[in-house]
Amino acid sequence: MAEIARVTDTLADDIAEAIDDDELPLAFGGDHALAMGRFVGRCGLPMSASSGSMFTATTTRPRDRDRRDDGIHVSLDPDWLDPVVAPGVGTPVRGGVEYRAARVALSKVAERDRNGDILRPMEVVEVNPRLDRDNRTAEVAAELAATALGKRRT
Repeated sequence: MAEIARVTDTLADDIAEAIDDDELPLAFGGDHALAMGRFVGRCGLPMSASSGSMFTATTTRPRDRDRRDDGIHVSLDPDWLDPVVAPGVGTPVRGGVEYRAARVALSKVAERDRNGDILRPMEVVEVNPRLDRDNRTAEVAAELAATALGKRRT
């Protein structure tokens, strides 16, 4: 628990600094624990290991910074994609979303964020290289993240 708290606080500080500098934090990580760092960095509610719970801990010590709570917060988890597209995930869902539909959804995020003022911290999680085939899932996740950030297919 202490190690998770340390990493979460470090990530939260990095995200808070990026937001203060009007930058868009983009975090890549293993599982959804990454969201805790994204959340606490955005809202200014860092985790404290003393609470004993990773999920209730996010509200234990508020920072003195204001955080914007508007906009679109994206957690890109390739588990929602069909395993034919993204085999390297912990919870494959047969019949999941096809690549084209995922690109359309994330291009809508990019359209809304044309001026760079809607998209807030974004994370990419649950890419498991041990389960991946030929790095397909990692490549798809990177392509979809780039789509959300406004990259158009060439």
